[in-house]
Amino acid sequence: MKKMYVFVALLSTCSIASAQENKEESLKREVTIEKEFTPIVNDASKINTLPEIDNPVVTKPSIRYSDWAVPMTTGPILQILPSGNFGMQPAVNPKQSYINLAMGNYLNAAANAGFRIFDSETDQLGVWYQHSSTNGKLKYLENDKKVTQRRNDNILNLSYKHTFEKLSWKIGGAYRSNAFNYYGMPLIPEIMDIIPEIMDIIPESMKTFKMTNQQRVQQYSLHTGIESKDNEKLNYDLSVGYNGYKSRLGFLYEDKNGLTENHIETRFNLSAPFGKYYAIGLGVGMDNLIYSQDQYNYTVIRLNPNFNITKNNLKFRAGINVDISFNDGTTFRFAPDLNLEWEFEKSFFLFTSLEGGKELNTMNKMSVRSIYADPSRPATNSYTPADWTFGLRTNYLANFNVNLYTGIKTTTDALFDYRTLIAYDGVLSRDVISFFAMDAYAWKVGFDINYKYKDRVKAQINWAHNEWHYRHGKGKIRTALPVNEWNLGLDVNATKHLAFDLDIYLANGREYRNTIETDMKPDADFFSFGKMKNIFNVNLGATYRFNDSVHLLVQANNIFAQHYNLYYGMPAQRFNIMAGVGVCF
Repeated sequence: MKKMYVFVALLSTCSIASAQENKEESLKREVTIEKEFTPIVNDASKINTLPEIDNPVVTKPSIRYSDWAVPMTTGPILQILPSGNFGMQPAVNPKQSYINLAMGNYLNAAANAGFRIFDSETDQLGVWYQHSSTNGKLKYLENDKKVTQRRNDNILNLSYKHTFEKLSWKIGGAYRSNAFNYYGMPLIPEIMDIIPEIMDIIPESMKTFKMTNQQRVQQYSLHTGIESKDNEKLNYDLSVGYNGYKSRLGFLYEDKNGLTENHIETRFNLSAPFGKYYAIGLGVGMDNLIYSQDQYNYTVIRLNPNFNITKNNLKFRAGINVDISFNDGTTFRFAPDLNLEWEFEKSFFLFTSLEGGKELNTMNKMSVRSIYADPSRPATNSYTPADWTFGLRTNYLANFNVNLYTGIKTTTDALFDYRTLIAYDGVLSRDVISFFAMDAYAWKVGFDINYKYKDRVKAQINWAHNEWHYRHGKGKIRTALPVNEWNLGLDVNATKHLAFDLDIYLANGREYRNTIETDMKPDADFFSFGKMKNIFNVNLGATYRFNDSVHLLVQANNIFAQHYNLYYGMPAQRFNIMAGVGVCF
């Protein structure tokens, strides 16, 4: 996904004093227009169901500490020694191990450590650990009350890769324990204004709102796979993985346990080149979802036959996605898989795509969108019949990459956030984030401009417009997803030892929707809605390297102390600062 700001601590690790200047190359396609946005602030990448093992790349160390109310944006994946946050930046030096530690106000703390046990042309084995936590008081925007936001997130990842003469084999596993509290402002005060007698049906223990809200979610994964080396006759890859999800608490206070999800995924891809420029391929995938409540179990099989052309100035792919579902709605779903990239003039590229298919909104995936998502019931799966994008990009100007795009996406059962309160006799729901499914479409338009001057200066500015509307009716859908997002980034290596980075993020057009359901007065069930304050977040950081082995880092976030919500009643941290030290060895 495009750059976003995450308020989970991100410590990237060691770096060489001066990075080598990258060779100029053709502009690569990196366009993901519509995002499943959690209003968060930092870099994030779209994570596939079964990511490839990524080797580390060289980059300068930096920290991104911001709105800790927002969850980490990825779950356990199979990687070789990435830095602490899953799917963020990999370890910066593939030949070194590292340890990082940082602390700040709000009792924010972050630490990560990575150890490359061995690394040769044929074998790589790495292990890494990450900790991030917070325990600070935040003030609600809706009133003057304060709440303590707690989180203690720990991740352990182990991965191994062996390269044979004609193929490579990889295996890895990960475990995550994420403890946090539902700190959102209770909706009961809202309903008390309408139904004062509602307190009569709520047990005394619930009236204090001090019932156990300390959730603990465990995620665990194990993946293995083989992949052939590129050749002119046949290329293939096969992988099998397991992802588990288990929550301690459920949606209702009387729920003793949340939902347990077991996800078995199998992937097989085959590509057969012929002629000089052509290839035919077939992708096959199967997802088996097994839950602690049998009524939610389902299986989905996807077939993707495709035809590909690859020339010096042309890349073309034509295929179809066929989704076959068992115990999950419509049995057969079809969607296009078309991509075209054409260099019509030197350094000028036209690209277009028309894609779609079924999207599995598993518990693991929804916890990526928000760790505060309903822990008792899987979200509805979505289906996109068409997601069209058209754009132009160029690297004609020295040191510049420019990308312009537009398009439209239409989705059946697209998911949008809201908050809800359920209050019956002796029954009360926790303050979670819920998602409702709606047939919707969104026009999208935006640009992305990047500039790099040697290894001294890197700058980026991008804008994205996504406005979701009801497909069968008029009007904009109320959601915390922003209509417009602006990102501005600037990295400056001032000297051999000192570097600075600046990040500015703006988002507007966000709204909220709250619902209340009670049996006190059936005609009193209602929903409230309104606009949310815009996000304006400025982060400024600095890194000082004593040598190739030791560096100090400091990062100030939300330096103008803006007071805004991530979701209704869920404030972000205001001004916060963290400082830390990193060691490579």
